[in-house]
Amino acid sequence: MTTSPPEGGRRRPGPAPRLSRDLIAEAVLGVGFEEVTVTAVAQRLSATHAALYRHVTDRDDLVRAAVERVADRAPQPELGPDWDQLLRGEAWVRWRIFTEYPGIRQAVAGLSWSTDPFGARSLPVIRHLISLGFPAEAALLATDVVIDMVDESAVTAVDTRRLGPEAVGQRIQDSFPDPELDTDLRRIAFQAMVEDQDVWFGNKLDVVLAGIRVTLAPGTAGTPTGDA
Repeated sequence: MTTSPPEGGRRRPGPAPRLSRDLIAEAVLGVGFEEVTVTAVAQRLSATHAALYRHVTDRDDLVRAAVERVADRAPQPELGPDWDQLLRGEAWVRWRIFTEYPGIRQAVAGLSWSTDPFGARSLPVIRHLISLGFPAEAALLATDVVIDMVDESAVTAVDTRRLGPEAVGQRIQDSFPDPELDTDLRRIAFQAMVEDQDVWFGNKLDVVLAGIRVTLAPGTAGTPTGDA
């Protein structure tokens, strides 16, 4: 294990930080989930590896601390009388987080269920849907569908931003090759992927919630009656 100070054994000017798990988590967020290593975090904090290991066990624990930090600051689900508002609000919270912090969705996927704070957010949502009249299976399915849509959309949005408008535009042209027949499709796809990601996500969310309204919400013919 490397214990020497970063940058050739010399600390950056200024007093040494008083390390804590929260301070380390903020350093991980500063480095970024996609670039995080123990060395990168140590350098950002002007700390030794040994100092970090007094608060975290390994790189995975660094990531876990940062995920927990983000989750702790996220607004909690609004458990009101409107199931649409509940699912919509939770979807937007997750979308904002997963697109603001590239790599966090993959980091969350690497956590066990018992240590995943975003997995823990789902349970009160599911329970509240049941209290609003959703059968257990319908409540679980509705929540799962919304979360899956958010996850996939956020990963795609981050990947698209990484590629940049020019590369995305070329891919769109390759996908819609006819300049006469596909002009509108090219324009819409570019707006959705580059210019108006939030708007497109909102449109997708509207479609998903409309589907839940007619298939899973209390009183609909398609609502499952068995327990999950």
